Amino acid sequence: RRTGMLSSMSDDGYSAVINIILKKNFSGIDAFASNISFFDWGGSNGGDALVQDIANMNITYTYRKLNLYAAGNYYTGNFNVPTEYLKQYGDRTIRSSAMDLDHPNASSKSNNGKINVGADYSLSSNHLISADFRYSGNADKNNAKNDIINSLNDVVLDSGFSLARSRSYSDQYQGTITYKGKLNERNSLDADFRYSHSKGKNNNFFQQDLYSSENSIAQQGDFARFNLNYNFQFNPKLNLDLGYGNVYNSNT
Repeated sequence: RRTGMLSSMSDDGYSAVINIILKKNFSGIDAFASNISFFDWGGSNGGDALVQDIANMNITYTYRKLNLYAAGNYYTGNFNVPTEYLKQYGDRTIRSSAMDLDHPNASSKSNNGKINVGADYSLSSNHLISADFRYSGNADKNNAKNDIINSLNDVVLDSGFSLARSRSYSDQYQGTITYKGKLNERNSLDADFRYSHSKGKNNNFFQQDLYSSENSIAQQGDFARFNLNYNFQFNPKLNLDLGYGNVYNSNT
């Protein structure tokens, strides 16, 4: 292969696609795509034939000093399962109906994905500038409904139902600009700036007969980081490093 691609992740969760040029002056396109799907044709998944789907893709275009790339993945899951539960408060018991394998009473649906797009450009053999943008999103839905029986000392008092429901989603946008340069044989300079914005919401609802509870949490945040590092080499045994860093966080 004339090109290779690696996945990179830093300590603060930044990920990217690194294109390694193994042949000098290579120009061209390197692409990869895959999809894996799981189906249930027996009808045991509550009518959802598609159980899971996992898709991945990445593509890199290289022309002289320019490198463009894009990478992404997507996941969806649909699970329907039978559940039952038992709660005891002293002599009082709350029991759900026994699991019915042919009629699932709980479901869990998930969708999440991520995409990276970016570019690297060599201003010269000693100067490189790169830019990267990333988006990631998640959405989850969970439901469970049970018929229940209330009893005291094994004597049935009444019957009823319970319902539990949760919804959540999140989105994150992130951009990064990086410069790496060697000014001369003794001086080098590195700098990078990153900004990200995230938001999300979570809602939970529970009802048992005439009683219910609900909570909802919304959150958003902004993050910015700037790093600057200068290196001067006095001689092969002595170096001077000067650095500056600034981080900004705001969360609601």
